[in-house]
Amino acid sequence: MQIDTKVKIKTPTTPFEKELEKALNDYTYTLAETINGGLKISDNFSAYTVTQADTGGANVAFTVEHTLKRVPSGFIVVNIDKAGIIYDAGTTWTVDKVYLKCSVANCAAKIVIL
Repeated sequence: MQIDTKVKIKTPTTPFEKELEKALNDYTYTLAETINGGLKISDNFSAYTVTQADTGGANVAFTVEHTLKRVPSGFIVVNIDKAGIIYDAGTTWTVDKVYLKCSVANCAAKIVIL
């Protein structure tokens, strides 16, 4: 389903109604373009997506740098190339780093830091 890019209202008669119609149509166009083009996690959440090429050894901490400028609240593994589990390493996260571990060595993964 696609969202229409124009507001359907009666024909404006006053200058205020004409300005309102223009503002609503501009806003609706921008909103429709965003939604119709497909929403990304970063469109809806304060998040940082990273591709980790290699998690290193099994159950060994690896560092993921991010640009959120705050301590993250969690993470979502979007894709992983092996049958492993990525989990919190137990080291305190910072405003620019997250510490994780993977149960399998040398995984490549796409991770969303929230």
